[in-house]
Amino acid sequence: MYKTITTQYKSKTISNTQTISQISLIEGLYISQQNPFVFQLKFDAIGQMKIVKTVTDDNIESIKEIELKSTMGNSSPSDKQATS
Repeated sequence: MYKTITTQYKSKTISNTQTISQISLIEGLYISQQNPFVFQLKFDAIGQMKIVKTVTDDNIESIKEIELKSTMGNSSPSDKQATS
């Protein structure tokens, strides 16, 4: 039976979620020159990694600026009709 392990790391704008569903030991070496005991292990892992970057109002940049001019309410006297 396998147990899925999820680890999440967060910073100010980045969230990183790692989910490991299977892990297997490929190689294990005992290094005898070291005291205390030292092992060098190599694993094979199967899982997912999800990285999300949060965009806030502070770091939004304009892609293109377009100047808009309104013509509503700018009627000249010749545009007005007399009513009786």
